[in-house]
Amino acid sequence: MSNILTLKPTDLHYPPKLFDLADPPSQIYYQGNIELLTKPIVAIVGSRNPSHQSLSLSYFLAYQLARRGFVIISGLARGVDTAAHTGAMAAVRSGSTVAVCGTPLTQVYPKENLFFQKEICKNHLCISEYAADKKVRPNFFVQRNRLIAALSQATIVTEAAPKSGSLITADFANELGREVMAIPGDVTRISHRGCHLLIQNGAKLVHSLEDILVELKTYRPSIHH
Repeated sequence: MSNILTLKPTDLHYPPKLFDLADPPSQIYYQGNIELLTKPIVAIVGSRNPSHQSLSLSYFLAYQLARRGFVIISGLARGVDTAAHTGAMAAVRSGSTVAVCGTPLTQVYPKENLFFQKEICKNHLCISEYAADKKVRPNFFVQRNRLIAALSQATIVTEAAPKSGSLITADFANELGREVMAIPGDVTRISHRGCHLLIQNGAKLVHSLEDILVELKTYRPSIHH
């Protein structure tokens, strides 16, 4: 990929929300519209192998929030992440999405998202803290999750197992004082138990779009339901 630009903490467009982290990235690599990071941002994250219901719900929530002017951020993984990015992009007039990559922007993971990543980089925004020559390591994806949490006003978890990366994102969001919301599901499915744990620990229980909009009024006072 060409046209990869960089930001350092001293640059004007470096996202100030990243300074809330104990370890803000020393450099951000990006492609696309960096101005999206100045708008109200909501993270939608969840399982890489979600139920059909959670997949549809993630798409629906991303679409509806994007229509109302929120930028949807996620991690470009399979499953919920892809549904969230796709739902935001479907809101043609106002929809915007940000993909935080756990790899350098010159690499794509998962491979099947190659065209999808190119589309986001061209018409929305892709960011990474990793230079093109970095060899990808598993901990990069955990590090990516802290950026998703820091850049968002709120994190919504639609389906997650107890030890999933989505719960790590939610933990980062909690530590940073951001809103955390979770959607309950089938109590017999382990892939929903992470959301139930979040709710037990104080996350906002979401059973409708209205629940989310009420929580987000602080960040978007002029929002219309």
